[in-house]
Amino acid sequence: SAQCAVRVALDLPPDAALRSLPDDVAVNLYRVVQEALSNIAHHAEARLTTIRLAWERARLILTIQDDGRGFVVPATFHDLTTNGHFGLVGMQERAGLIGADWVVDSTPGCGTTVRVVWQAPARDPEPAAS
Repeated sequence: SAQCAVRVALDLPPDAALRSLPDDVAVNLYRVVQEALSNIAHHAEARLTTIRLAWERARLILTIQDDGRGFVVPATFHDLTTNGHFGLVGMQERAGLIGADWVVDSTPGCGTTVRVVWQAPARDPEPAAS
Protein backbone atom coordinates (compact mmCIF):
# COMPACT_ATOMS: atom_id res chain seq x y z
CA SER A 1 0.00 0.00 0.00
CA ALA A 2 2.68 2.51 1.01
CA GLN A 3 4.97 1.52 -1.87
CA CYS A 4 2.34 1.88 -4.58
CA ALA A 5 -0.01 4.62 -3.32
CA VAL A 6 -2.96 2.23 -3.46
CA ARG A 7 -5.15 2.15 -0.38
CA VAL A 8 -5.92 -1.39 0.79
CA ALA A 9 -8.98 -2.16 2.89
CA LEU A 10 -9.28 -5.48 4.70
CA ASP A 11 -12.71 -7.00 5.18
CA LEU A 12 -12.34 -9.80 7.71
CA PRO A 13 -14.83 -11.66 9.90
CA PRO A 14 -16.08 -9.41 12.75
CA ASP A 15 -14.33 -11.40 15.45
CA ALA A 16 -11.11 -11.54 13.36
CA ALA A 17 -10.80 -15.20 14.36
CA LEU A 18 -10.15 -17.43 11.40
CA ARG A 19 -10.02 -21.16 11.41
CA SER A 20 -6.65 -22.78 11.23
CA LEU A 21 -5.61 -23.51 7.64
CA PRO A 22 -3.29 -26.19 6.33
CA ASP A 23 0.13 -24.66 5.61
CA ASP A 24 -0.09 -25.19 1.84
CA VAL A 25 -3.48 -23.46 1.71
CA ALA A 26 -2.29 -20.48 3.76
CA VAL A 27 0.87 -20.04 1.69
CA ASN A 28 -0.90 -20.31 -1.66
CA LEU A 29 -3.66 -17.89 -0.66
CA TYR A 30 -1.01 -15.46 0.57
CA ARG A 31 0.82 -15.72 -2.76
CA VAL A 32 -2.40 -15.12 -4.71
CA VAL A 33 -2.97 -11.92 -2.72
CA GLN A 34 0.65 -10.90 -3.20
CA GLU A 35 0.47 -11.39 -6.98
CA ALA A 36 -2.89 -9.64 -7.23
CA LEU A 37 -1.51 -6.62 -5.35
CA SER A 38 1.54 -6.60 -7.63
CA ASN A 39 -0.70 -6.66 -10.71
CA ILE A 40 -2.84 -3.87 -9.30
CA ALA A 41 0.22 -1.73 -8.56
CA HIS A 42 1.71 -2.24 -12.03
CA HIS A 43 -1.36 -2.22 -14.27
CA ALA A 44 -4.64 -1.13 -12.66
CA GLU A 45 -4.18 2.54 -11.77
CA ALA A 46 -6.46 1.77 -8.83
CA ARG A 47 -7.11 4.02 -5.87
CA LEU A 48 -8.65 1.36 -3.62
CA THR A 49 -8.27 -2.37 -3.29
CA THR A 50 -10.44 -4.44 -0.97
CA ILE A 51 -9.30 -7.83 0.29
CA ARG A 52 -12.14 -9.88 1.74
CA LEU A 53 -11.77 -13.19 3.52
CA ALA A 54 -14.90 -15.00 4.66
CA TRP A 55 -16.08 -18.45 5.65
CA GLU A 56 -19.35 -19.71 4.25
CA ARG A 57 -19.86 -23.01 6.00
CA ALA A 58 -16.83 -25.11 5.01
CA ARG A 59 -15.80 -22.82 2.14
CA LEU A 60 -13.17 -20.13 2.53
CA ILE A 61 -13.72 -17.32 0.04
CA LEU A 62 -10.93 -14.88 -0.77
CA THR A 63 -11.91 -11.87 -2.86
CA ILE A 64 -9.52 -9.18 -4.09
CA GLN A 65 -11.32 -6.29 -5.77
CA ASP A 66 -9.91 -3.06 -7.17
CA ASP A 67 -11.42 0.09 -8.64
CA GLY A 68 -8.82 0.30 -11.38
CA ARG A 69 -9.03 0.51 -15.12
CA GLY A 70 -9.91 -3.16 -15.67
CA PHE A 71 -9.21 -5.16 -18.82
CA VAL A 72 -10.77 -7.63 -21.20
CA VAL A 73 -10.33 -11.10 -19.70
CA PRO A 74 -9.05 -13.41 -22.43
CA ALA A 75 -10.77 -16.72 -23.13
CA THR A 76 -7.43 -18.42 -22.38
CA PHE A 77 -4.32 -17.08 -20.75
CA HIS A 78 -2.01 -18.52 -23.42
CA ASP A 79 -1.56 -15.12 -25.07
CA LEU A 80 -0.65 -13.54 -21.76
CA THR A 81 2.12 -16.01 -21.05
CA THR A 82 3.38 -15.76 -24.64
CA ASN A 83 3.82 -12.02 -24.05
CA GLY A 84 5.60 -12.52 -20.72
CA HIS A 85 2.63 -11.79 -18.42
CA PHE A 86 2.53 -14.60 -15.87
CA GLY A 87 0.63 -13.06 -12.92
CA LEU A 88 -2.88 -14.30 -13.67
CA VAL A 89 -1.62 -17.72 -14.71
CA GLY A 90 0.41 -17.95 -11.51
CA MET A 91 -2.65 -17.14 -9.40
CA GLN A 92 -4.71 -19.72 -11.27
CA GLU A 93 -2.01 -22.35 -10.77
CA ARG A 94 -1.69 -21.59 -7.06
CA ALA A 95 -5.43 -21.98 -6.59
CA GLY A 96 -5.28 -25.28 -8.46
CA LEU A 97 -2.49 -26.54 -6.19
CA ILE A 98 -4.86 -26.42 -3.23
CA GLY A 99 -7.92 -27.64 -5.13
CA ALA A 100 -9.60 -24.23 -5.06
CA ASP A 101 -11.76 -22.61 -7.71
CA TRP A 102 -10.34 -19.40 -9.18
CA VAL A 103 -12.14 -16.74 -11.19
CA VAL A 104 -11.07 -13.37 -12.51
CA ASP A 105 -13.73 -10.88 -13.57
CA SER A 106 -12.85 -7.57 -15.15
CA THR A 107 -14.32 -4.99 -17.47
CA PRO A 108 -12.45 -2.05 -18.98
CA GLY A 109 -13.17 1.01 -16.86
CA CYS A 110 -14.80 -1.00 -14.07
CA GLY A 111 -11.98 -2.61 -12.10
CA THR A 112 -11.09 -6.23 -11.49
CA THR A 113 -12.16 -8.93 -9.05
CA VAL A 114 -10.17 -12.08 -8.30
CA ARG A 115 -12.00 -14.75 -6.33
CA VAL A 116 -10.61 -17.96 -4.83
CA VAL A 117 -12.95 -20.48 -3.20
CA TRP A 118 -11.36 -23.26 -1.19
CA GLN A 119 -13.45 -26.10 0.18
CA ALA A 120 -12.21 -27.31 3.56
CA PRO A 121 -12.06 -31.10 3.78
CA ALA A 122 -14.82 -32.79 5.72
CA ARG A 123 -13.82 -33.51 9.26
CA ASP A 124 -13.80 -37.05 10.51
CA PRO A 125 -16.57 -37.56 13.05
CA GLU A 126 -15.52 -37.79 16.66
CA PRO A 127 -15.19 -41.39 17.83
CA ALA A 128 -18.12 -42.60 19.91
CA ALA A 129 -17.54 -42.81 23.63
CA SER A 130 -17.23 -46.34 24.92
